[in-house]
Amino acid sequence: MEAVGSLLGQGHYGRISSSSSNHILAGCWLFFGVIISTAYRGSLIASLTLPRQPARPETVEDLVTSVERVTYKSFRSSHKEFLLKSESPTYQTLGDMIYIGVDIMDGLRDALRKK
Repeated sequence: MEAVGSLLGQGHYGRISSSSSNHILAGCWLFFGVIISTAYRGSLIASLTLPRQPARPETVEDLVTSVERVTYKSFRSSHKEFLLKSESPTYQTLGDMIYIGVDIMDGLRDALRKK
């Protein structure tokens, strides 16, 4: 009680404690209080300022519903044909979404043109 009273300015009653344990206790509480409040404030600010990421597609159905287009390199054209010939409508839809790119520069030009 003497440590709390000394923090509030009410614990002296005309004498000063000769024990340093009260000061160490009060100092430790203040130190950990500052650390905890700073960590909480930092994590709260970070969680409020970071944008929410959309959920990562885990299945082919999720992929088909979450993206508009899938770009493949030119040597993967057989994969697109395989998906288009599939009996599954999900794989056929994925095959329709695949765009076969030529090279990096053509892809960048296409991206700039289509925005």
